[in-house]
Amino acid sequence: GTRTGPMCAAFTVHVKWNKAQYDIKLPHQATYVDFKALVSQQTCVAPAQQKYAGCPALAKAADGDVVAALKGLKDGQKVMLIGTASDEAAAFRSQDVVLAQEKLREREERRRQRQQA
Repeated sequence: GTRTGPMCAAFTVHVKWNKAQYDIKLPHQATYVDFKALVSQQTCVAPAQQKYAGCPALAKAADGDVVAALKGLKDGQKVMLIGTASDEAAAFRSQDVVLAQEKLREREERRRQRQQA
């Protein structure tokens, strides 16, 4: 069927993330919020964590903007997603905290040793 009604998912954005490409197919009325939700389902990157490079229109989009209507965003556009998947992000953050605490402890140790010397 080549019927192009308003509800045909005829708008595709190719999202590159973590060396993989995701083809996000959108109804013409889909907003930026809908787009981020679809991307989130496929990549596990929470909508709030998503940033887009390679397309200024998408980078500046507001939540209520209709994606297909964004100036400078074409059907089949390739964009880069910058963001971390939620469970991965949590792991990274807790690792960072532990590392930071260890560094602080080491620094304290060295300071104490210097004071004793």
